[in-house]
Amino acid sequence: MEIRGVIRDAHSVAVLCVAIFNGRLYTGGDDSIIRVWDYDTLKLYKSLPAHNGPVTCLETGKECKTLFSASSDGTINVWIWNSGLKIVSVTKTLIPISCLCWSSARRVLLVTGKESILMFSLQDGKKLVPAGKLDHHSDIVTSVMVHEGKILSGSHDRSIHVVDPATGRSLLKIPRAHKAGVSALAYDTDTDTITSGSYDQRVKVWSKDGVCMHELKGLSDTVTGLEYNPVTKTIWVAANSPQPLIFDAASVINVTEYVSGVVPAHRAEMRLFQKLYWFQETQEMMGTTNLREVIVWRWSPTRPVTTLHVGDLPPEALCYSPSMLQFFSVGGDNLLRVWDPPSQKPNEFVYNQKPLGGHTAPIHCVAFDPELDVLITGSSDTTVKIWSYVPLIKEPGDRADSAVAAVSLSSASGAGPSREHSSFLPPIATRPSSTGAGVTAQPADASEPQPSLPPQPPPQQQQQQ
Repeated sequence: MEIRGVIRDAHSVAVLCVAIFNGRLYTGGDDSIIRVWDYDTLKLYKSLPAHNGPVTCLETGKECKTLFSASSDGTINVWIWNSGLKIVSVTKTLIPISCLCWSSARRVLLVTGKESILMFSLQDGKKLVPAGKLDHHSDIVTSVMVHEGKILSGSHDRSIHVVDPATGRSLLKIPRAHKAGVSALAYDTDTDTITSGSYDQRVKVWSKDGVCMHELKGLSDTVTGLEYNPVTKTIWVAANSPQPLIFDAASVINVTEYVSGVVPAHRAEMRLFQKLYWFQETQEMMGTTNLREVIVWRWSPTRPVTTLHVGDLPPEALCYSPSMLQFFSVGGDNLLRVWDPPSQKPNEFVYNQKPLGGHTAPIHCVAFDPELDVLITGSSDTTVKIWSYVPLIKEPGDRADSAVAAVSLSSASGAGPSREHSSFLPPIATRPSSTGAGVTAQPADASEPQPSLPPQPPPQQQQQQ
């Protein structure tokens, strides 16, 4: 994901909610105002007085081309676009409203504020009419969402419910999902799992049978925002954190450090993320911050899938081994780094690395020979080292390979190929001779036993021959 744009100072006070409607972006704030923004340019189009209290939530009914807004003053406004955004009805609920959700399957609006979920149908595309309520919680309902016609809700009573709205029957109840109240919910449409965030500063992933599959600990604050990104198959978490925390949905590994370009550089040290919103129709993620910002991220196929960190010094060369499905990096830290392929990892973000020593100065070049299946590195220490997974000569008497291969065997004699992650044999160092007449092979470890090469005739006999 990359940043498409940032709206700075979207409101004079906190930004509480975001929605997309009729090709425009809408924000609601603690100032009781709804602001309308051009979707493409993110420039302010219009400000509209909306409620007598903070605008706590915005929701769209796409089938009826309607925008809903709600407030802590207990009112719900129905808006339509008719040569501009206009209020067509106002409904008073007498409770401070914290969440709205439109059910396309049932064509009802779900409203939460206390322990009940109120349901309203839309009459003539304008007026909200009570259509029942659901009383499955014993404390304030903090989050509600709809998936395949089923209603999912979380509450301060620490429970999560999945309810059939047609019958009001509870299909799933997780009574003590967290040690504190549930603050946010998300649904993974690819794996049919529920993700919940809590005031206990934890995130949990639940199977559709209510079994906790994963638990994420170590967050610094209450989970205030939670969304599933189906494009990158990641879970995004906001917990008053300097940047959204990003987890691979399959392995639930924190991959935040591998995703670059998520946080704007401007005032980065002061920013805390508070809310997150995923919009399927535009495939964009939006977030609000304590700096009264709205940040818009979009998927870009030209962005890197992951970002790998090699240390304080920049890499100087890379190469790839098609036989081992690994790639290698070298640089100023004198190390050869071996990187595991993503096919051996649970996700496409995390590449495990194994640094290998051998050089005593920066390494400037690296190459892979697919025929010999060896890696060659060159360094400022005036040596070239050859790294191999297996001995180049299988038997001491086998002279089918070159002399360099024989030297490779001598450097690894007695050691044998390792079966570890970076199963390279010790490298063979070659150093240019002082006479310039060639290179002199120097095993990496002089203490290793050396192989016996067939005796060579004296120089005089060679001349006579």
